[in-house]
Amino acid sequence: MRKGKAAVFSIILMVEFALSAATSAYAADQRTPEQHRGLSAKEIRVIPAEEVNRIEFQAPDNIRGEIRIRTDIDATEVKIEIDKKVSNLPAGERSAGILESITIETNVAEGRLLVVVKTPRDAEWEGSPIGVRVDLEILLPPGWVFCGKSKNYDFDINGPFREVFITGTYGKIRVEEVTDVADLRTEYGDLSLVAARGKVVINNRYGTATLADITVGEAPLRIRSEHGTATLRRIDGPVDISVDDAAVEITAWTLKTGSAKIATRNSPMIVDLVKWGAPELSLENKNAEIQISTPHEFSAIIRLEVSREGKGYIRTRDLPVKATHLDRRMLEGVTGNGDGSMKVFIGGYGSITLRGPQPLIRQDKKGL
Repeated sequence: MRKGKAAVFSIILMVEFALSAATSAYAADQRTPEQHRGLSAKEIRVIPAEEVNRIEFQAPDNIRGEIRIRTDIDATEVKIEIDKKVSNLPAGERSAGILESITIETNVAEGRLLVVVKTPRDAEWEGSPIGVRVDLEILLPPGWVFCGKSKNYDFDINGPFREVFITGTYGKIRVEEVTDVADLRTEYGDLSLVAARGKVVINNRYGTATLADITVGEAPLRIRSEHGTATLRRIDGPVDISVDDAAVEITAWTLKTGSAKIATRNSPMIVDLVKWGAPELSLENKNAEIQISTPHEFSAIIRLEVSREGKGYIRTRDLPVKATHLDRRMLEGVTGNGDGSMKVFIGGYGSITLRGPQPLIRQDKKGL
């Protein structure tokens, strides 16, 4: 399909104007709620999807908004709902001019749909109380690739998508159901990934990263974070996690094969293993404690060590260990048959607690 052909299929179904009733006779602090709302314009575009399997989104730094994408197995076209809004205007008649200066391009070329929000440079709302945003809601067939880049947009992506790549800064990122690749990067924004398989790469600073129901592919799940907490639940496979100055928690973790590593600094670490095979696991921390829970089948050669600089301790609970070396700062030994390996080290200040499964509560014949 030739570039720009999609414009032929753009259908403007509705344009709604809600003009403010402000006049020069009113001072700014006398405006009614209706006058604060300003102006909005809505539009729907429909684009055939036979020759498209990739969607890309871009927005400039001087505008905010949200892009929400949903998939439908019965969809044969791409439906894009656009909602432009201007609010908090000192004079309502300026709204129309601001809206007209914002354009949304939707072009199809070489199997991709490019959606671009365009605004003027040095726009009149920059540095003013005027609020300007453009929200998009998109419906399309499943199994596509999505690429998004914006400083101030929120991303809400619900698949299944084959691959998702998002780079943001201040906005939130939420992604659900990815089958092959998820690469999410943000600063100062919260990030969420649910129901993903394959290659997963997460980078975040000064925000939270929450992952759940992830099946790791050939490469370990990779997280890099500074001053941003990392919370993982129901992870199947090895990880490569590095976090500074924020807590790390990984629960309901299945680790049967491969090499896994979590390295943190000034970051309390909680690790809850529910299934274990014969992997290699390395946990390193500096100036914070590490707590580890293990399942019934846990079997490994272990080495637990705390730094001589600090006053940390090593503690095991409900876990039989055949020690080969034991002193105040180090425990080496074997649990079970020694099938896998676990190395835990704390530099600076911090302690290690390694727990076995909680004892089973048994009932006698009377059920007491």
